[in-house]
Amino acid sequence: MLQDDVVLCRDFTPAVTRAIEDRPEQVLSLWVGGLPGRTRKDFWIAQGKREPWSPIYFRDIHHVVALVWPRPLAEEFLEWTEESRLPGDCRAQQSDDAIVGAWARRTKKQFWACVPCLVEHNDDPDVVPSTIGRPQGDKGRQAIAFAGS
Repeated sequence: MLQDDVVLCRDFTPAVTRAIEDRPEQVLSLWVGGLPGRTRKDFWIAQGKREPWSPIYFRDIHHVVALVWPRPLAEEFLEWTEESRLPGDCRAQQSDDAIVGAWARRTKKQFWACVPCLVEHNDDPDVVPSTIGRPQGDKGRQAIAFAGS
């Protein structure tokens, strides 16, 4: 699942195929933003060690810019969304990141991030502006490290 404003790395299809073969039963994040937190710290450590994976910490944001969902987990998530109520105001309940993160925390599902990221979130206001008014250049909208083009 890719948002419509991503930029793909070179050789994206074979890279994603390898990622799926490596972790076929887990939700994979192909993009992680540079917001402060344990996920960013673990990502930098994994990159420094040349490890291909980094865990997404349960309490950090679960970005949905680019996710690979195994079918059984996607079905479980969709069923969960029909039955669950999220805490907070109505804006938080509409945030795709918040909903996916709540599911991961409540069901104790571990997400894994590709290191480096296989996509970049396009932050060019002339191409695709933020639909919710986020400022351009926001580090949360840029990959921690992008595999590049």
